[in-house]
Amino acid sequence: VVASSGNAGHNPYLTGSPGTGDGVISVSAVDSAEGFPGATITVGGTPVEAINANGASLDGIGDLTVVRLTGDNALGCSPAAFTAAGVVPGGKQIAVVDRGSCARVAKAIYGQQAGAAAVVMVNNTDDLPPFEGVVTANADTGEPFDLTIPFLGVRSSSGPAFVAGATASLVATQIANPGFRGYASFSSSGPRSGDSAISPDVAAPGVSISSAAVGSGNGAAILSGTSMAAPHVAGVAALSAEAHPSWTAPQIAASVVSTADPDKVARQSLTLGGVGLVDAAQAVATTVTATGDAFRTESGWARESALSFGFQESPLGFGGVKTVTVRNDGPTAVRYDVSTTPSAQSKKARILLSNRSITVPAHGSAKVLLIVAAAAKDVPSSVGADDQFAFSEISGDIVLTSSDATLRVPYLLVPRADSTVRATTNGPWFSGKQKVADGTKKLTLRNLAGALPAGADVYTWGLSDPQDASKTLADTGYDIRAVGVQSFPDGDDTLMVFAMNMHHRWSNAAANEYDIVIDSDRDGTPDWIVLSADSGGVRNGDTNGLSEVFIVNAKTKETAAAGFLTQAPTDSSTLLMPVRASDLGITGAFSYTAQTFASNDASDAVDGWATYDPTAPAISNGQFVTVPKRGSASVDVTFNAKQIDAQKPLGSMVVVMDNQSGADEALLLPLKK
Repeated sequence: VVASSGNAGHNPYLTGSPGTGDGVISVSAVDSAEGFPGATITVGGTPVEAINANGASLDGIGDLTVVRLTGDNALGCSPAAFTAAGVVPGGKQIAVVDRGSCARVAKAIYGQQAGAAAVVMVNNTDDLPPFEGVVTANADTGEPFDLTIPFLGVRSSSGPAFVAGATASLVATQIANPGFRGYASFSSSGPRSGDSAISPDVAAPGVSISSAAVGSGNGAAILSGTSMAAPHVAGVAALSAEAHPSWTAPQIAASVVSTADPDKVARQSLTLGGVGLVDAAQAVATTVTATGDAFRTESGWARESALSFGFQESPLGFGGVKTVTVRNDGPTAVRYDVSTTPSAQSKKARILLSNRSITVPAHGSAKVLLIVAAAAKDVPSSVGADDQFAFSEISGDIVLTSSDATLRVPYLLVPRADSTVRATTNGPWFSGKQKVADGTKKLTLRNLAGALPAGADVYTWGLSDPQDASKTLADTGYDIRAVGVQSFPDGDDTLMVFAMNMHHRWSNAAANEYDIVIDSDRDGTPDWIVLSADSGGVRNGDTNGLSEVFIVNAKTKETAAAGFLTQAPTDSSTLLMPVRASDLGITGAFSYTAQTFASNDASDAVDGWATYDPTAPAISNGQFVTVPKRGSASVDVTFNAKQIDAQKPLGSMVVVMDNQSGADEALLLPLKK
């Protein structure tokens, strides 16, 4: 089984495992083109570098007038969008569109159908868009169409140069590919969602690949994707199977993975692309396989081509012991020197081997033990990093070197260092017989055994939900435990932040949808939904693994960006969703509840509603304090008895994202028992 890793951007954690089978290889994509046809577009006297995405001839085109598609037509997703912008047949015009929504080549086709002499697409990043090759069909509709006009792509920063009415001239050039041998931007990275195992296993060419065009006879189509990389690996596996007819599927998989070459990938990364670039010659030539973790299949036990220690969290340390089995099916014994090479991304760890050399007899096997040990103090927090995808890894390769070949077995441990922040009291703010009164109480927090200092953030706790995830579906971090809210003045507005705490961690929160349902006028009917979901999936249907906050009108279903990314670290269980009160029409008390939808079709919803008034909080919130290692800190919490009676909060909720995932990330202090 050869599985594409998926086109979801460089986020850690593939949104699904590649499947099950006796020999599974998951694949990432690299860019194998050294250069592309390009153009210099001189517009208004400014030269702009462009990729000639379909390789069309630029000879004899002459000067063209810029027509810039704007507003609802900016994406150029129909011939009418070009016509509405002023494109006319024979008008010697170069139409400029933005990337997004419809397929890239569809934009050029629609421009040609409207009469444009050339189409320029402004990319949504400051990189040149991909090379498409000869275009013979509309990728959106599947309809045959021969694109003959130039389809050019420019960086986002070049977009402002294309002013409507300006004159543009085109000169053909050749563009060196800065991404040559690097990982494709669309290729998902690992570890694998759920168990944090190694995935992808290997890399293969997957950018601008010339392949057979369906229904064209001997015609070609140029496509990009991990779906283009996977057939390369499937072909190598087929060659290895032909060279080793008696080998099992896991042995074939091992021959492909363990012979891959890390030196043929730019800035090679285990979690981005596995061991390295697939090597057909080495996979076919090897008579020795090196395998790691054992797993059960329908036909018995088999071994993977890697050592996956999985996800571990602790305030103390991480580690484990695993075995590599080296099997020699050749006619003579083979001696290997055994060493380890940490990845460039690996955190500090002790890596020990049971043997520094082994001799594997003909038609026999030998074993090597790998011991990994690391201290939690050497692993940084995943909270507060600029990259929402930040996570730590302890990774590298076991390298077996003989006189004429090299085998590699990758290892990966995903650590999360924990703080141990606790509230000094496990009881309520007010005892059962004590009357709730106005005033201030002190909350003391201690982090006596934590591996790192931790931020503690106070919310007004509004909702609680039992652990009730389905027993038949994996809990991927969708089972709601508690929900709270805090609010702050934001100029003339109010910024509110909703905190949702789950019973179990997610790998990547973008795989799920998290909803806060708002009844802003408290008439019993939802008015808005504040949701966290995959940014690319909501914006243009192209998932990128980034969690973003959106606002949905519950009645019209119109969706808008809230203007904030979700704070939802990898391998965590609490997410923070900021939103402005004015965007929800909130000027006083409102009601809210919560629901979730997981990628495996599971869901959860809180039974009940909470009330909150950002103009008069019942319990003060927004206090933030850093609790040092082996130390303590305190904050004051103020109570308003009248508002407590009106809003009926459950108590205070202290979010400590560096605590162990699950219940410890949200310390719940009930108002009264």
